[in-house]
Amino acid sequence: MTVHADQIVGLTSPRISNLHTCTGYIGNPPENIEVEMQLAGDSNYQTIYPSYITKTESTVNCRITRVIKFWIGFTTIMYNATVRRKLTNDLNTDDSPAYSYPEMLFLVSDDYCYQDYNFTKTNKYHHPTTCHRFVTCVGNEPYVNVCPSSLCFSVENDYCDQCSKVKTCV
Repeated sequence: MTVHADQIVGLTSPRISNLHTCTGYIGNPPENIEVEMQLAGDSNYQTIYPSYITKTESTVNCRITRVIKFWIGFTTIMYNATVRRKLTNDLNTDDSPAYSYPEMLFLVSDDYCYQDYNFTKTNKYHHPTTCHRFVTCVGNEPYVNVCPSSLCFSVENDYCDQCSKVKTCV
């Protein structure tokens, strides 16, 4: 499962270029792929039903692979939540579900770009919860980006650098 970095609270419509993706071998006959979310402080995962979803399938050597691209309308209760993919088999209900590794959400408020950032020279800013991402403001609209591999964003240098060299992330 790949959760797109562009995780903005309060968006009312999907950014089609920034969808989250679940890909999995679903067998033949096909199984079901669901998305589950565990809210911070909750011990259970709940199935979520994305408001926008596309599904495509491909078959190679009788193996069916399904790709689900989806959008979630994030809300404030989803801060520090985790999401995962759940694969179930309707034909053999005794089979245990298969899960992807959970991914933590790193949400940004939709009014993030309304803050006063006049001390910077660019339109790139620190992500409020992680050094491995940064926020680009286009007008007053935030877009979240991820630094490559294990790098951290340096607002002083305006690029992703080794975390040990980024003063604000030490």
